[in-house]
Amino acid sequence: MNEEQTCRTYGIIGGTVWLGLLIIAPVYLSLPVAAKTVPAGRSVNSVVENWIAVIQTQCKRRLYTQAEESLLRVKQYQVYFNEQQQYKINELSEEIEQSMSEKARLLLNADNVGRLIEEGEFLKAKAHLLEAVKSEVLSDEERNRMKLTLQRVEAKITEQRRLMADLYKRSRKEYKKGNFEKARQGFAIVASSGLYVPGVGKTAEEYLAEIGQEQSKTNSDKKIVADSKPPTVVMPVEQQNNQTQQENSSAIPGGERFGNKIQRNSTDKSNIKKSYIRAVMLDAQIKVTTHVGKAEFSLAKAVVQNARTVLQKYSTDIGEVLYKQHNDTLQELSRMIDEQQMKWELRWDTKDSGL
Repeated sequence: MNEEQTCRTYGIIGGTVWLGLLIIAPVYLSLPVAAKTVPAGRSVNSVVENWIAVIQTQCKRRLYTQAEESLLRVKQYQVYFNEQQQYKINELSEEIEQSMSEKARLLLNADNVGRLIEEGEFLKAKAHLLEAVKSEVLSDEERNRMKLTLQRVEAKITEQRRLMADLYKRSRKEYKKGNFEKARQGFAIVASSGLYVPGVGKTAEEYLAEIGQEQSKTNSDKKIVADSKPPTVVMPVEQQNNQTQQENSSAIPGGERFGNKIQRNSTDKSNIKKSYIRAVMLDAQIKVTTHVGKAEFSLAKAVVQNARTVLQKYSTDIGEVLYKQHNDTLQELSRMIDEQQMKWELRWDTKDSGL
């Protein structure tokens, strides 16, 4: 073999070797770490430590969604974890899982806050918001939103406490007057709200218990009186007819008994109408207080208008004095609605929309 042939042969061999290296290199780079050299293994170890540091930082900042994504990425190297790394990854995985579950629960409760506010359940709304604000799993941005809504709820609770305090005082006056049913309805609203407890004196619940005892005693006394009445004697039909004829014959000439009966019926009807109007007015006060407490001002105004329509209809039947008294009550309710609506609109007229 001459020199030219020898060079050509070695050139072919050298080219083949380089071509082989170019083909093998990508395959080598794609091999698992264990198939590479020790320095490559130390590089993967460093990558794992970096991911662990990133996940720990994300957990401290309460960015659990991002931390979960980072955890999935670092677990691609799981077969190369040493014992300490595996322990850290397990610990972080458990923390992320528990925190995300707790965060989901808190955000679900926060979503229900708007509904609770509309229903007037301000204490429940406040409890959910307080729990969220004090939580360590929500981000700073999420907690700030909760704080703004909490401020509004607390302002509403303050307003409700004042309304319940006024209703408590009115109910106590009715109780002292002996108007137990009217007092009972007012105290029931105060007690169910859970927003007002007097500093001195009986609570609404204690008044309700006393009213219940008074009403039970009254019902018992009525039963005793009814039982003490002599039994009604039922006359034969023929005797009843004779007595009726005698009453009619004696009533027609003089007209005295007939006139007394008409007057008695007229008085009964008047009393019934007065009682009905009183019930309408009481119902209006309770409904207006409830609607205003929920910021349902249009509904509260509708209640007053309906009550005013009924009052106008029976104005001639109840007399001028009672008409004026009930009309003043409706005017007071209207003023209260306008005042509370103005305060509500001023307080909520801000750029921030809360949740």
